[in-house]
Parts: sequence; structure tokens; C-alpha cells
Amino acid sequence: MIGWLGFTLSLLSLPFLAWIEIRFFILKEDLSYYLYPILGIFAGLIISRTIFTNKTQIIFHEYRHMILSGLFGNKPKKLVVGNKTGSFEYEYSKDNAHANILISLAPYFLPFWTLIAFLIMFFSGFNQGYAGAILGIGIGMDIEQWWDGFHPDQSDFDDVPFGIVGSFLFCLSWQSVFLFTNLFLFIHGTKIIVDLVEFSSSQLDLF
Repeated sequence: MIGWLGFTLSLLSLPFLAWIEIRFFILKEDLSYYLYPILGIFAGLIISRTIFTNKTQIIFHEYRHMILSGLFGNKPKKLVVGNKTGSFEYEYSKDNAHANILISLAPYFLPFWTLIAFLIMFFSGFNQGYAGAILGIGIGMDIEQWWDGFHPDQSDFDDVPFGIVGSFLFCLSWQSVFLFTNLFLFIHGTKIIVDLVEFSSSQLDLF
């Protein structure tokens, strides 16, 4: 099965990474900083659940397949969207075969709305409270759509190692890392990335 090793390593590493983020970063902050993002997340859940029809949800589901497939260089063949089901097909390529599992699971972890929220935050100049709410809305909408199509009869899980159990653990772990990383970067901005790079460079200089 293509991608078994990488997928299995992800299942082992992502929960550990999420725990590190919670233990050493998230819980060390003043939790009041997360108020607006958390309120935004709940608002995003409600917004996505109420304004999008079932067909619209299917469209975004299939588009996530198509977007990630395109990012890996695959050529699309067919996109079908109905009122209850949808499908996306792309040309198989041995060069990109390692990405097939990720493409299958793209609707359950690709952050479409969060990326849009980041763009709004970047160009709007809102203060931290409003910016946190916007980020939270994007995250909440993504979370709702990630789990909307997650059910045992979903064909996306047929070729995933360990089936729906492996898919559930991978997606839940990835979403946890994604959520905690976004919250942490929202509080500290990109400064933490610069600090980490400088720290790593200083450690390398010791050798």
C-alpha cells in the first residue's frame, strides 16, 4: 500500500507534537488571550452549519480533494457534485503516488477557510481582538466542514491504512496540531519562528 510508512509515522508523531504544544506552550500562556479566537471558533461552527446547504458542503469537500491533488501536480479528470454525493478523479502518477493517502483525506484537514481568515487579518489591520475572532471563525468553519462528511460509509477511507480508525486518528491529531499552532502564532506572531531559528543556529555554532 502506497504511503503506509509515512502515514504510520504520522500517526505516531502528530499526537506527540500536539501534546508538546499543549504542555509547553498553550498552558503556559494567559488563557484570556484565547477568548476571542475561541468565541470565533464557536461562531464559525454555527455559521458553517447554518448557511451552507448539503450540496455546498459537498462542493467544498470535493474542492479540497482537487486543491491538494493539484498542489502535488496531478491532472484533474472529472469533478461530480450532486445533492447527496460527489466525486473527484485525477490522473494517476507513480511520481506522486506517495500523496494519494493525503489527497484522499484532504477534506478532513485542508484549512480552506482558515487561510482566507489569515488573508483578511493580514490586509485588514484589525486589532488583536477582532483579528482573533476572524481567525477563530475560519478555524471553526474548517472544523465543521472537516467532520461533516466523516462517516463510516465514506469511500475516502477505503485506501487509507487502518481504514476509518487510522483516518480518524490522523485527522484528529493533525487538526489538534493545526489548532494549537494557529492559536500560539496568533498570540506571539512570527517572532517565535525567528527566535527558534536563531536559537537553532546558536546551538549549531556550538559544534
